[in-house]
Amino acid sequence: MKKSLFLAALATIALASCTQNELTIERQEIGFSPLQYKAVNSKTIITGNIYPSDLPFGLYAYHNDGSSNKLYINNATCSYNSDAKTFISNPIAYWPLSGTLGMVAWSPKTETITADYDLENKELILPFVAAGKEANPVDLMYSTPLTDLTKERHNSANYTGVNGGGAGVGITFKHALSQIVVTAKVAQEYAGATFKINSISLQQMNDNATLTVAESGDPVASWGWDEDTKLKNALFQILDDEEAVSYTTGDVPQVGKAVLVIPQDLENNKQKLVISYSMTFNNVTTSTTKYVDLNSGTNDALTKLDMGKKYTLNLTLYADRILYSPSIEEDWSVGGSSYDVPEQPAAGN
Repeated sequence: MKKSLFLAALATIALASCTQNELTIERQEIGFSPLQYKAVNSKTIITGNIYPSDLPFGLYAYHNDGSSNKLYINNATCSYNSDAKTFISNPIAYWPLSGTLGMVAWSPKTETITADYDLENKELILPFVAAGKEANPVDLMYSTPLTDLTKERHNSANYTGVNGGGAGVGITFKHALSQIVVTAKVAQEYAGATFKINSISLQQMNDNATLTVAESGDPVASWGWDEDTKLKNALFQILDDEEAVSYTTGDVPQVGKAVLVIPQDLENNKQKLVISYSMTFNNVTTSTTKYVDLNSGTNDALTKLDMGKKYTLNLTLYADRILYSPSIEEDWSVGGSSYDVPEQPAAGN
């Protein structure tokens, strides 16, 4: 009798040991491998097209058991792991033993950017304000939502981690904001004159909006405004008095900072560039301030700013006017069109 009980106990221990070993094998950590993306060309904004290993991103994931969805990864911070050479979530997440996962990510993951996930509608919700971040612009990005992921078919073999490291779930990021850059030159007939740009600001911008990334959305990502809380006159300082620069005929460098703004429709006599500059000729200096309406001009005039596009606002300085010729770059690459926009009066004039 005692021998039978002893053998039964040994069998129970052996079974428990086998089960634990199987669970250890099955509980595989989920790694993430951000894919290449096209980034903003600025020293103060992410450069290159490889996601940097020192920039954490946020992640939500839900589990589908075939009949219902439950939140599985809740606002996790995904950081680069130098040992695994891929990104790992904190807290660590494991592949479920059954069912599938859906995921969506955003970047960067910081304390100042709050995020929420609507499980019922499968929507990532990101409130955001861009104004005031000119010195350290936030390149807000979102990922294409992923669905039906399993450990066996999440295609990790197709993706290589940063620095040639381990594979992970491929995360493709896209830019959520619009980039604006200003260049300036002096008109040819002003040979011998020196122009000095004292300040440039982008004014009357709509701001304080919410980015929604919906799994079934078309488009996937969209910006929405709360009319009760929307900032309708946000200001972006591109060049201030301490950064004043001088130009002679033919100069066409970038002026001031690249700024990132929330995509928006451009309204008549609203969003403006305000340029304060002076001209010195024969030891006489005269000064003026000009207002350029972003959406004025010919039939090719800008009507809106889109996500993931770079807008270069090219200025040609005259004593009495400014020639304004923007160019649009699709997805931060070269391309687009240019047109002339006449001088606009100041707001309220």
